[in-house]
Amino acid sequence: MVRIGLVNNKTSNTVPLKGISVNCEIFGFTASVTLNQRYENEENNPIETVFVFPLDSESAVCGFEVFLEGKHIIGKVKEKQKAREIYDDAIAQGKTAAKMEEEKPDVFVTNVGNLGAKKQCVVTIRYVTILSEEPDGRYRFFLPTTIAPRYVPVEHIEESQQTDLANVEYSQKVPYGYTINISMEMQSKITNVTSPTHEINPILNSKYCTVSLQPSEKEVGKDIVVLVQEEYPHEPRVVTREDKEGEVVAMATLFPDLSELDVNSEMIFLLDRSGSMSGSPINSVKKTLEIFLHSLPESCFFNIYGFGSTFEKLFPESVMYDDNSLSQAKAHALDLKADLGGTELIGVLREIFRSSARKGFSRQVFLLTDGEVWDTQNCLDIVKRNRGSTRVFTFGIGHGASKELVEGIARAGGGQAEFIVENEEIKSKVLRQLRLALQPCLSNTKIEWKDIKAPELVTPWRLPPIFSLSRFLIFMFFDKKEVEEQRNQNQAKSPTLILSALSGNKEFSWELPLSFDESIRQPNALHPLAAKWMIREMTEKTSKFHNDQGSLLQGITQEFIDKEIIRLGTTYQIVSSKTSFVATVENEDESENIEEIVVRKIPVQKPVEKPVQSARQYSPKSFSLSYSLRKPSPSHMIQDTMDDAIFDEDDEDIEDEVNQVLEEIYSEVGLSLNALTPINSLSKAEEKEDEMDNLEYRLSLLKSDGSPPIREKSVSPEPVIKHINQNKSTNQSPIIIVTDSEKSILPPKNLSVVESIIYLQKANGSWDLTEELSSQISLSTEKIRKEIPENISENVWITAIVVFYLETKHSSVQDEWFLVVEKARKWLKKNSSINLENLIQKAKNLF
Repeated sequence: MVRIGLVNNKTSNTVPLKGISVNCEIFGFTASVTLNQRYENEENNPIETVFVFPLDSESAVCGFEVFLEGKHIIGKVKEKQKAREIYDDAIAQGKTAAKMEEEKPDVFVTNVGNLGAKKQCVVTIRYVTILSEEPDGRYRFFLPTTIAPRYVPVEHIEESQQTDLANVEYSQKVPYGYTINISMEMQSKITNVTSPTHEINPILNSKYCTVSLQPSEKEVGKDIVVLVQEEYPHEPRVVTREDKEGEVVAMATLFPDLSELDVNSEMIFLLDRSGSMSGSPINSVKKTLEIFLHSLPESCFFNIYGFGSTFEKLFPESVMYDDNSLSQAKAHALDLKADLGGTELIGVLREIFRSSARKGFSRQVFLLTDGEVWDTQNCLDIVKRNRGSTRVFTFGIGHGASKELVEGIARAGGGQAEFIVENEEIKSKVLRQLRLALQPCLSNTKIEWKDIKAPELVTPWRLPPIFSLSRFLIFMFFDKKEVEEQRNQNQAKSPTLILSALSGNKEFSWELPLSFDESIRQPNALHPLAAKWMIREMTEKTSKFHNDQGSLLQGITQEFIDKEIIRLGTTYQIVSSKTSFVATVENEDESENIEEIVVRKIPVQKPVEKPVQSARQYSPKSFSLSYSLRKPSPSHMIQDTMDDAIFDEDDEDIEDEVNQVLEEIYSEVGLSLNALTPINSLSKAEEKEDEMDNLEYRLSLLKSDGSPPIREKSVSPEPVIKHINQNKSTNQSPIIIVTDSEKSILPPKNLSVVESIIYLQKANGSWDLTEELSSQISLSTEKIRKEIPENISENVWITAIVVFYLETKHSSVQDEWFLVVEKARKWLKKNSSINLENLIQKAKNLF
C-alpha cells in the first residue's frame, strides 16, 4: 500500500501527512471517486513531492487539482513530454507546478514542485470507473490502497530502473489514517451492502445508501471492497449522456442468463507459486483449486502448472479426469507452496501454447495470480495470438493484485476475470468461471439499429463474445445532428439497439430502447470512460487500426497510433501512456535567487499479507544475487545443497540452520549473506509472524535463474500416497487408507459437511457408500443398504441419497454444490434403471 508521507532521499525526514479523504459517488454501476491528500511541509526549505498511488486499471483519470496556501492549480492534459517541459521550466523559474503521469495502467505518479517552507498543500485526484459484478448479482466497488511490488526478471532490470515504480521503498506499517465516504443511488431498491475487507455500517433508504468508514489499524494494508445488492440488478439498458459541446455518448449493457450448453474441454490450471504468494494468497489458491477439481466434468482432460522463476507441471501432458488423476491432483493441491521464486509468467505461457489444443476439445486456461508481473504487455500479446485455440480465465488473488494484468489477460484470452481477497467468498466465483468455460460463448456478435442511424463510433471496435451471467458492455458516439432530429420528432419513433450473437446455428437477440431525454442525476462519466476504452484498444492492439493478429493495418504507423492516443487524451482530458496532467501558478514571493529544492519520495507499504523479504523490492543486492546464481557450477551446487536443507517447521533453531546453509552457499559464489537483507526491517513481533514465509522465500530465491528448464514432477499412476508427505503431521493432511479392495482419502477434519461430501465424490459424479459418507449425511450404512430399491446398485442408491440431501438440507449454499450435483444427476441418468426423480423420491423416505 502507498505509504502516505513524503521522504527525503538523503535524510529520510518525513513530511507529516495530516489526512486522506476519499469521496465516492456511485450511480448504478458507474462511480466517480475523488481522492484528497493533505500534506504540510514542516521544513525550512521548499520541496518537490513525488507521490505514487494505485488506481483501478478500468478507471479514467479525468481531474487533477492542487491547493497551495490559497492558490488553486487546475491541471490540464498535455502530451507527456510537453507536460514535463512545462513543469521543469516552471520549477526553474521559481514557480509552483504540478504534474501527474501514468506509470502503468493501474499505477500513477504525481509531482508537486516548490511546496514552500511551513506551507500546506492538498492534492485532489478525480477518476471515474465501472463497478464489476459478482456471480450472485452484487456490484463490486474496488478502491485500491496497495501497490504490490513487481518482480523484474534479470533481462529487464536496466529498463525497470528508469521508472518511479522500480525505485520506491516498501514498509511494514504506516502511521497515517484516512476516511472514506460513499454515497450510492441504484436503479432499484438496495437490499444489502457489505464489505469482506472492512467493518462498515451502511445507512439504507430505498435505492439510496451512504457508507462511512475509517479503517482500523488491523485493516491498514488492505484494498477496500464494498458489495452492493439491489432488488433488480443487471436490467438491460442504454444510458446516454451529453457533454458541454453537445456530443452524446451512450453506454449499452446486458447481463444475459443463457441456457447451458456442454462442450468438451481441456482444463489447464496455471498457479502462481512465487514467493509473493506466501501465506493467505497460496491458501486461497489451494482452496480455489480444490473446488475446481471436484466440479470438473467426467469427460474432460486437465493438467496443473505451477510457476515462479521456474515452472513445473503435475502431468507430462493433460490427462483424462478420472478417480486416479483426481486423487493425485487433490494430494498435489494440499501440498502446494509458494516456493518457486519470482513471478515470471511469460515462460510458462510459451510452454502451454507451444503444444496444440487437443483435437475435438476446447482448451481453457485458468490463471490464479497476484499479478506481480513486470512484462505485462508480452503476456497479453502471447495470449491474444492464441485466442483462436484457447480461452483464458483469470483470478486476481489477494490485496494489491494487478488489475492491469488480471483483467488484461482475461480480455486478451476471451475469458473473464475475478478477484479474491482475504475473507471473501471463493466458491461462487470459481463456479461461475467454470460454468462459463463449460459452455460455448456466443460469437459473431452484431449490432443493428432501428429508427436511428448507426453511431459514428463504437468501442470496443471488435465486439467481444457474450458470456452467460457476465456483463456485456459497449460505448457509442452519436452524431449531434442525428440526436437533435430524434429529440424533435416528439417520440414519433422509438430508436432501438438490436444486439445478436450465435451459438452454433442458434441465434440469440436482445432489443434495447434508446432515449436521449434521460435526466438521471449522474456525473458525466461516459465520455472519459469511452475515450479510455478506445485508448486501451490501441494499446492492446485490438483497435480498428489493427488486424486480428494485432499487427498494424497497411499504411498505419506507430507514430499515427501515438498521435491518436494523444488526441483522445487531450480532447477528453484524461491521463494515458502518452498524456499527462500539468499545472503552473505564479508565486507572490518569487525571487531571482531560487532556493535548492529537495526531492521527497513516497515509500510504498506492501499489501498486508505480502512477505517483506522479496526480490521485488528492486534491491540492487537482490538483482546481483539473481544474476550471480546464473553461473552453472554454483547454481547446480545450490540446488543440491537445498535438497539437503529440508527442515521441520517446529524446529526452534530453524533460522540458524538455514542461515548456515546459505552462508556455505554464498561463500562458494563469492557473496555475503547480506545479499538477502531487506530494505526495510521488521519489528520482532512481525519477524516472528512472517518467519516461515520469509525463510521459505529466501530459499526459493536461490532457485531463480532467469530462464530455467521445465521441472516436471515425477508422477506415477500408482496410488496418491507417493504425493503426500506423511512425515508432516497436521490436521490439514488427508488420512490415507489403502487396502487390497479399496483406496480412498478421507477429507481433512476442518471441512464443513458440504465440503466433506464434495471431497468424497468420485470423478464420474457418483459416490461410494462408506462409513465416512454415511456419517456426514447422518444415516447408518446398515439402514442405507437395507432400503436399496430392487435392480438398483449400491453406488446409484447412495448417489441419489446424496443428491436429495444436498438439494434439500443445504439449499442455502447451492453455489457450493451446484456443479457437483449436476454432474451426479448426469451420471444417475446413465446408470439408473429407475426414473431419476422417482429414485430421488425414494431417497426422501430415509430422512
